Amino acid sequence: MNKNTRFDTYLSLGNTFHFTYDCINLTISSISDNFENETGYIKNEILNNSDFHFTDSSFFDQNIENYINIYNTFIHQHITTYNDYNVFFHFPLVRKDTSISECVCEVSIDQLTTDNKIAICSASVSIIKDHFQNIGKEGISIITSIHKFSFHSICSQEELEQNIRTTQLSDREIEILFLVSNGLSNQQIADKINVSVHTVGTHKKNITAKTGTSNIMNTIKKAVMLKLI
Repeated sequence: MNKNTRFDTYLSLGNTFHFTYDCINLTISSISDNFENETGYIKNEILNNSDFHFTDSSFFDQNIENYINIYNTFIHQHITTYNDYNVFFHFPLVRKDTSISECVCEVSIDQLTTDNKIAICSASVSIIKDHFQNIGKEGISIITSIHKFSFHSICSQEELEQNIRTTQLSDREIEILFLVSNGLSNQQIADKINVSVHTVGTHKKNITAKTGTSNIMNTIKKAVMLKLI
């Protein structure tokens, strides 16, 4: 893994524990020696138990399968390079004594199915000692320093696909987004890049069609997050 992208470069992290997760059956298949000390749960009540999870049920029900599906979508589109990315998400750890700590989980893939979906993954959980409000806590983040683009706080497969398609815009389309973001009208953009107003309008329609976004301003937001503009 590329450690330059780890969250611990800008978060104050405490103790860490590890486990492996069966993403097909949604069960924990092995745990680190310190798991019990950190969570209070013992091995016999944890392993291969589909009813067990050490976060609150609403978080588990709303997010875990969704995060797996998002990651599977990413793998499908980056099958030769997915190991160049670090994957993180935040979650509330609920210990056996009901105390709660905010944690960040880093995930790596151990095994894929024959159709290239996650079968088994390893998870490293770090307990956050200090809280930083500027750190995105929603969704799953897929981060790299090897390739050009990282994807932060992705909450749905659709959002990931829109972000990926935004990175595939042409230089001219990115220029149009930049000019729109600076408040230029279609006529002003046309004058600046020496095309017709109709051509500018066509570019804007093509941009939203390519990215699947609802309007040009939503595309601009994604382009800013991806540091395209």
